[in-house]
Amino acid sequence: MPYVITSSALGAEDTPPASDRIVMGGIGIGNMGRGDQGAFLGRADVQYVAVCDVRQAPATRPRRR
Repeated sequence: MPYVITSSALGAEDTPPASDRIVMGGIGIGNMGRGDQGAFLGRADVQYVAVCDVRQAPATRPRRR
């Protein structure tokens, strides 16, 4: 069976390869978590994939970035 390796896994033009990328999610993004999240979102080697917060506003804010 042949394996398919996507270009994003190997590193496309604007995406670092999986071995050079940090994949993360945030739990509790209000208050201090918002500053930490902003720092990570500004990095090209970070792929932010999930956000969870009991309050709806902090949980949906990152989607708009």
